[in-house]
Amino acid sequence: MNNYNSSLGFVNISNLANYLKRDNQILTWTVSVLITSICGALANVLLLLTLILHKPLRQSSSSSLIIHTVCLDLYICAFAVPVSAIPIYLGPRYELPWWVCRFQSLYIDVVYHTEIYAATMLAFHRLIATVSSRLFVRMTTKTAIVWMIALPWVIAMVNNLLPAVGRMGFRMVDNHSGGGCTFAYSGRGVTFALAYTVLGVYIPTAVMGASYALFLLKTCCHHSGPQKSSRVRRRRLELSRTMLILFVWHCVSLYPISIMVGVFPQLYLFASLEIQLAVKFLNYSCSAVNPVFCWCSSKLFQDGTLEVLREMRRFRCRQRRKGTVAPDFAGQDASVGVVTCGATSQRNDQMEPTVRNRH
Repeated sequence: MNNYNSSLGFVNISNLANYLKRDNQILTWTVSVLITSICGALANVLLLLTLILHKPLRQSSSSSLIIHTVCLDLYICAFAVPVSAIPIYLGPRYELPWWVCRFQSLYIDVVYHTEIYAATMLAFHRLIATVSSRLFVRMTTKTAIVWMIALPWVIAMVNNLLPAVGRMGFRMVDNHSGGGCTFAYSGRGVTFALAYTVLGVYIPTAVMGASYALFLLKTCCHHSGPQKSSRVRRRRLELSRTMLILFVWHCVSLYPISIMVGVFPQLYLFASLEIQLAVKFLNYSCSAVNPVFCWCSSKLFQDGTLEVLREMRRFRCRQRRKGTVAPDFAGQDASVGVVTCGATSQRNDQMEPTVRNRH
C-alpha cells in the first residue's frame, strides 16, 4: 500500500513537472511572438512613412500596391497575431466567447489571404514592368490600380465566408487540447477545407512563383545583352528583386504550417510541442520581418528610411527649441540657433558664463 502511494505521488509530481515545463515553453513563445509583433508593427509604420514621404518610392508606379501590402502587414502585426497568440497562452481552460472562433476567418484569416493575393498582384505588376513597357503603362492607370487592390479583398472574403457560415462541415471551433481556435471537419468538410486552402494559399503562390520565375529569366537575358539599363529600368529591377526576396521569405514562413496542417494533419497533431511552436512562430513573424528584408535588399528603402529619420530628428529638434527658448530672447533674431539642436545648445553654453559674471 505504501509502495502504491509512493508511486502515485511520483506520477503526480512528474505530471506537474511536465505541465510546468509546457507552461514555461508556451509563455516564452508568447512573449517572443508579442515582442516580435510590436517591433514589426513599428518597423511597418516606419516603412509606410518611407513609402509616403520618400519621393523616388512615392513616384514609383507600384507604390500604391506596395503601400497596400505594408498596411496589411501592419494590421497583422498589431492585431491579428496578438489575437491569435494570446488564447494559445491562456489554454483550453479559458473559455472564449462564442463568436471569437466562429468568425475568426472574417477578421484574421481573411487578412492573411488578402495579403497573399496582394503580394501576387504586386508580383504580376512587377513582371509586366520588366517584360513590356507598353502594357505596363496600361497597368499603371488609376482604374487598374484600384482593381488590383480590390480584387484580393473580394477573393479572400468569398473564400473565408465558408468557415464563418459553418453549414458545410467546415468551421472554426475552440481548440480544447491546446487553446485558441482550430478547424473542425465533418462529412464533406474535408473537400471544402482542401478547396479553401488551394484557393487561399496554393493558387496565389503558384501565380506569384511563375511571375518571379519569368522575371528572373527576363533579367538574365537582359543582363546578357550589350545594352545598358537606364536609371528608371534599374530602379524597377531593384524593386522587383526586393519583392522576389520577400516571396522567398513568404514561402519559408507561411507555407510549412499550411502544408503540415493541410496535407499531414496527423503528423502535425502528434508532433512535439517545440515543433508546433516553431512552425507557428515562423507563421506569426512573417509580416514583422518583411521590412527588414526591404531595408537589406534595396538602396531605395535604405535612403528613404534615412531621410524619414532625419526629418523626424529635425522635427524633434524644432519642438525642443520651442520649449527651451527664454522670454528675454523672444524678440531677438530668429536666425540664431535655427540650423540644428547643437547650435542652440552651443549658444546656451556660451551665455552661461556671462550670466554668472553679472550675478
